[in-house]
Amino acid sequence: MNKKQAHDIHITLLDAENAGAFLPLLPPAARGWLDAPEGVAVGAVDGGISTAVGACAAHVEAGWLEIDWLWVEENARGNGAGWDLMMALIRSSADAGGIIGLSIRYAAESGENLTGFLERMNFGISDGFMNGF
Repeated sequence: MNKKQAHDIHITLLDAENAGAFLPLLPPAARGWLDAPEGVAVGAVDGGISTAVGACAAHVEAGWLEIDWLWVEENARGNGAGWDLMMALIRSSADAGGIIGLSIRYAAESGENLTGFLERMNFGISDGFMNGF
């Protein structure tokens, strides 16, 4: 059996000091939320190689935390980085208050296994969106 190498993943809130390391992982549309008051972003760093391996950006709209972007480098997948990113984003937003739920929109034909990942996080499909909390 071929087992994935374990990674030492650290999650951090993105801010002016560290955002540059994560920008290559975020598309231009998601980068706009970094400076917006209703935006929040977190990143994953592989401590073993001191490299950004994941990023998640979102904004709050009408009480819903809308996930705009979630990406984990392929070599870091399957080790909990995606789960840790989502949980950090949810905790950070819940601590700020006023969050009634979480929503993520994505193209099913994107080729990524996002549906399975979100189902393992207990998301449900409603009106074409994956919703959770």
